[in-house]
Amino acid sequence: MLHNVIIFLCVLKIITISSSLEACEDVNTAVCHMMAAKDSSLCSKSCLRSLCKRFCGTCPAHTECFKCREVNNPLDCNTTTTCAKLDETCIVSEYSDSSSHVLYRMGCAPKQICVDHFDYNDTTKTTETQTPVDQVNGACCGTNLCNNQTPRSLISAGNTDNTSVPASTEVPNRLSDSLYARSESECADMWPDICNTLLQTVPSICEVPCVAALVCPRTCLRCLSCHTCARANRPSGCNQTMICEQGQLCYSIKTLSSMLEHGYRLGCMDKYICDRFHKEAPIAFGRRRQSLELSLHGGCCSTDLCNNRELRGDVATVSASAASSTSTMTTSSDSGTSTTARSCPASRTTCSDDFTRHGTDCYHTSRQSMDWESAKGYCHEKCAALVKFPTSDFALQVLQQLYVSGGLAELYFMDAQYNLHTDSWKWSSTGEAVPNSLLSPPINTTDMCGTVGVRRYYHGIDVYFKSTNCLSKLPPICQKSLSK
Repeated sequence: MLHNVIIFLCVLKIITISSSLEACEDVNTAVCHMMAAKDSSLCSKSCLRSLCKRFCGTCPAHTECFKCREVNNPLDCNTTTTCAKLDETCIVSEYSDSSSHVLYRMGCAPKQICVDHFDYNDTTKTTETQTPVDQVNGACCGTNLCNNQTPRSLISAGNTDNTSVPASTEVPNRLSDSLYARSESECADMWPDICNTLLQTVPSICEVPCVAALVCPRTCLRCLSCHTCARANRPSGCNQTMICEQGQLCYSIKTLSSMLEHGYRLGCMDKYICDRFHKEAPIAFGRRRQSLELSLHGGCCSTDLCNNRELRGDVATVSASAASSTSTMTTSSDSGTSTTARSCPASRTTCSDDFTRHGTDCYHTSRQSMDWESAKGYCHEKCAALVKFPTSDFALQVLQQLYVSGGLAELYFMDAQYNLHTDSWKWSSTGEAVPNSLLSPPINTTDMCGTVGVRRYYHGIDVYFKSTNCLSKLPPICQKSLSK
């Protein structure tokens, strides 16, 4: 009881309004003028506009709420206020005075208070469940002048209006190591001189995803170029270059051909493979009826054109027959070490113990949380891939079976990734389009991955899909197909 009284007093205290509003500034007003001189359509481009909010006149609006201290009915409140901070939303609380008269207090409150005490969902911008009878009765909402009704009415209206969970529009505030440009044109800075000025005046500017991906990819080291040769007598003799795809590093591996000739293979390699190079063994290059080359040692490195030299580690000694059934990796440092990759069966007719069968596929849910790129590697190590669901109905069938067999977390990574340049979702393992019914394009963001979420009800579960920052830490669902 005392706990509820404390909550009640806290709620009454937070329904206030301060006199000063949060500042809305340009990252560098002088740079905004420089960019506008080069591109008069500056303020029509979302990324550039986000750097020059005051210059472009697009400072975010603060929520406007009804504000009254004691009213018999929320509809009787005619006073409004503008919330002082961007992280504040509207609130209405119901309480009884000393004479047991029901009264209402309305105003602004921090979103975190609404989340902690009134089950506020910032995506749907409303309180989603009724407050238990032994706690303070209140509700929050996130649109202008939405709090002129009782908490119960506000919750009912919110549940009626929000029948689905829209894709998240969260803008990640860190730079992803995995988002590389795919071509020389995509690597070019929009304005090299302005990018240098931005980096000097705002050292953290490359942590803004759209700046690193679109405006200053070269200055922000977003493009990784590597020397690439299928065979060279020495690394320094390889003059061809390429830009790595997402999640890759440069590698240099010394090889031995079937004719016992030494050479070097250079190019781009998946980072999660490089990360395992210190644990694993030699790789066999080539196909059936072609001559084979075995790697002796090598390594990976992570800076532009860093692989034009020998990246030497410990030399692995294995027989050719053993090497033909394994694959090799390298370290993420410049001094690589030799490794052995896990061998996956060419065909499978049953699911392993840690997978659950549904139809012709096997599914595995991890209990570990990791970023999306690590999730891909995790599934790869299980001879599987991140899950691809063709429809929400099929996803529900699979997740219901997984739920019954061992429970589920709230959100899982899938194979889907948003491509900024094509403005579309793709399954990363196949390049095919993700059905529009599953995921909508996110807004003002560059590094988003697809997730599947689980809602629990008394009668079972339901599923939904949302876009999530690829750097978020979530467990993956892995999928592999059985042989026909």
